[in-house]
Amino acid sequence: MYFIDFQLLKQNRIVIILNIFSKRKTSKNLYSYFVGILLSQLHQTTNFILYLRFLREKMMALNSLNAISPLDGRYYDQISDLSFYFSEEALMKYRLQVEVEYFIALWEIPLPPLENKTRPNFEKLRDIYRNFTAADAIKIKEIEKVTNHDVKALEYFLKDKISETPAKEFKEFIHFGLTSQDINNTAFPIAFKGAVKDVYLPLLQKVIDFLKSCSLMI
Repeated sequence: MYFIDFQLLKQNRIVIILNIFSKRKTSKNLYSYFVGILLSQLHQTTNFILYLRFLREKMMALNSLNAISPLDGRYYDQISDLSFYFSEEALMKYRLQVEVEYFIALWEIPLPPLENKTRPNFEKLRDIYRNFTAADAIKIKEIEKVTNHDVKALEYFLKDKISETPAKEFKEFIHFGLTSQDINNTAFPIAFKGAVKDVYLPLLQKVIDFLKSCSLMI
């Protein structure tokens, strides 16, 4: 069973204390995942109910009796690192990366309507996906309840972010001339590349090193 205790403090700030108790062994990655979300959002209060709902849904999804696939159930502890590449939240981040880099590319061409216009700070734009958080993912899911379309929801989220920058008058060039599959078919290979580089190859190297050490014992 999971228990979430929280208390409201002065100045409309929230301190959330997350205690996870279970009869089975609790994954360190799972604990760190929840704690990371909470700590990163301590300064925000407006979406507090959404965070609690998100945590509840995550906990239910990670229960082996509720999981659709064994990968999210009894095998989760062994493959949890892959969630940083193949979860829905991760896919949102990679889609966002594609959208932002495409927007930047339109400036670099430049697209005729953008020619002779003051360029936005490209690194600031890249920070939108570099600093993507679980809270951002929740916002996209809330937008999706209205659009009923995952990529369109992400597009609207990005336009809102661009509206906070000097490039706001050009936000309609986000997703310009693209289809959803243009985004998906570029995001998926980026995810696979990252997983292979950061997870698969290091584990493969460990296997190779182990076999080498065994051969030396013969």
